[in-house]
This record gives sequence, structure tokens and C-alpha cells, in this order.
Amino acid sequence: MKNIVLFFFLFLLLGSGTLKAQTKEELIAQVLKNKDDVNSLRTIERIGGQDPDYHELNDLYKKMSRKVKRSREGKFFKQYLKALADASVGKTAKGLTQFDPEGNPVSLMDLKGKYVFLQFWASWCQKCKEELPQLKTLYDEYREDGFEILTVSFDQEYEEWVRAIKENEMPWIHISDLQGMNNAARQVYGIRTLPQNLLIDSEGKIVARNIYGEQLRTKLKGLLELSE
Repeated sequence: MKNIVLFFFLFLLLGSGTLKAQTKEELIAQVLKNKDDVNSLRTIERIGGQDPDYHELNDLYKKMSRKVKRSREGKFFKQYLKALADASVGKTAKGLTQFDPEGNPVSLMDLKGKYVFLQFWASWCQKCKEELPQLKTLYDEYREDGFEILTVSFDQEYEEWVRAIKENEMPWIHISDLQGMNNAARQVYGIRTLPQNLLIDSEGKIVARNIYGEQLRTKLKGLLELSE
């Protein structure tokens, strides 16, 4: 399974350097014009971008030919879509257990009863770092009210992971399996790009996906006020 994941990741990565900027409408038209081409799966993923919508991507996948759906890439893409569906707003967040920097197992289930911002990041992800100042502010402001941040690192090197935590002064909970982009969370939550995140309520339900900045503040504040 890991070999398939790695193959598909490289399949996406190698093609990305030669792709020209296109509008979403142009990408959709390209997919519909090439229903028999396995490379259209890569285009569908580009349509999803940083905030993939299961229903939109699944509708396009359904239009692919039987040959594409039965291919190795097609079967893997279907698994990705299922993960997106299972990690969409309104669903109960699936369990996840990995190790903290001290080697202790930490589970998402350990945080039930709190409002959890589940963040997927890596030390090499610049966009992830850009979100840190506001996350620190929110953490300081709402930590005592039941807000917690759990970051899942897609790093591969322990030293780089720990160094990034210290240098960026991230005081919340950190876990990883140090498998890089093959992190087990990739399959569970349908993660293809970084950063990605889920906001999970005190009952374990996903209430938002890929929410940032003031939208995150407003959503979190509303949830906490309702719980009072």
C-alpha cells in the first residue's frame, strides 16, 4: 500500500512543474474532454486545490471511463475520495494515534470534550508557518476555555521536526509517525497538500475543514459561546 501511495505522490509531483496556470473552469473542461485519460485524475486533484470538496471531485470522477476507474491510479483515487467523504463536515472524526517528540503515544480520542484544531503540517511547509501567529493568539486566548491544537507532522526526519517546533515556539500538542507524505493520517483524512486542518467539536464531530484566520476565530468563538 505504501508503494502505491508513494507512486501516486510522485505521479502528482513530477507533473506539477510543467503545468500552466489555468482557471477552474478550464480544468473542468479539460477533464470532461479527456475522460479516458488516467492523467485526468491529476487534473481533478488540481481542481480540489488546497480545499478539496468531496462532492465536486466525486462528480468528476464518476464521469471518467471504466478503464480509468479500473486502473491502479483510479482505484487509489477512489480511496482518496472515500477518505474525503469520511472526513467531511458533519462526520465524526476518525481515531488517530501517533507519537509525540518524547515518544509517548497520543490519541485524538484523548482530547474528547475539547474543541480541537487538528492541523496537518511539516517543518518545510512555508504556508503552514504563515498561519502560526494567529494560531498562537487563538491558543492563548481560548486554551482555558477548552480549545486545543493537535498538529500532525508530515516530516520524515525527527531532528527537523523537533527543531521546527522549538524555533517556531509552538506550545501545543505535536505528533507524527515520521513517514513523510506517507503519514497514516494521509489515508484517514484524505490529505494531499499542506497545510490542511479540521476543526472538531467537543463531541468529536467535524464542524469545519480548512478554516483559517478570522473565519476560524469567528467559528471557534461561536462554538465556545454555545457550550457555556
